[in-house]
Amino acid sequence: HLNVGYGELLSFWERVEALSDDVWFVNNGDFVDGTGLMSGGDDGGDEIGSLVPLIEKMPFDAVNCGNHELYESSVVDSMTRPGGYVDW
Repeated sequence: HLNVGYGELLSFWERVEALSDDVWFVNNGDFVDGTGLMSGGDDGGDEIGSLVPLIEKMPFDAVNCGNHELYESSVVDSMTRPGGYVDW
């Protein structure tokens, strides 16, 4: 168990990426719930609305949608809106 946030994760990624071009930065899903990287806040129940702008800036090479993302259609809508987290 690592006690890190997205800032530490990005810093770690930048250090690893500097060592090799053969490394992928993959979001393996369940970023909405089921991970220590998601800290629930008092934002009126719209935790994903608070989280998506942050993770949109992460340089992920690939994204997997986990089961926690599929519980609410609003989460999928936030992930797939044009220009959003997953830019189809």
